[in-house]
Amino acid sequence: MRNDPAQKRKSAYVRFFRIPWLPELLIGIDRGKALGKGFRDSIRADAFTEADLAEYRKAWAQPGALTAMINYYRALLRKPLAAPGEYRIACPTLVIWGRRDAYALPSLAEASLRLCADGRIVYLDRSTHWAPHDEPERVAGLLTEFLG
Repeated sequence: MRNDPAQKRKSAYVRFFRIPWLPELLIGIDRGKALGKGFRDSIRADAFTEADLAEYRKAWAQPGALTAMINYYRALLRKPLAAPGEYRIACPTLVIWGRRDAYALPSLAEASLRLCADGRIVYLDRSTHWAPHDEPERVAGLLTEFLG
């Protein structure tokens, strides 16, 4: 997946996050407005209310919070992943994927599923990166069925 040009374009922000301290500074200047914009990519206009975003901004403003969040992405690129043949996820796995995801291609879900001994993907045609917010009832039903 790392060599897929379309996914590289969608994930360009991850390379920006590799820069020390600058992403935290720029994101912090506008109280997380840029991060909040990513939540607006949801299909449902009311998926994230202004009150929701205010709570997220409050959390992002905690000392060290932005660095902790960004370090997740920094760690992704720190060293190459082990070859998929070296590990398998043994427990049953359900991948729920929004086909309108602005940040990741469906091929990433398929690659994830190949790591699972017992897994399946459910694609949600009307969902984005925020599938539980786009289609909460559908996601809850899928999880209930899967975990039942």
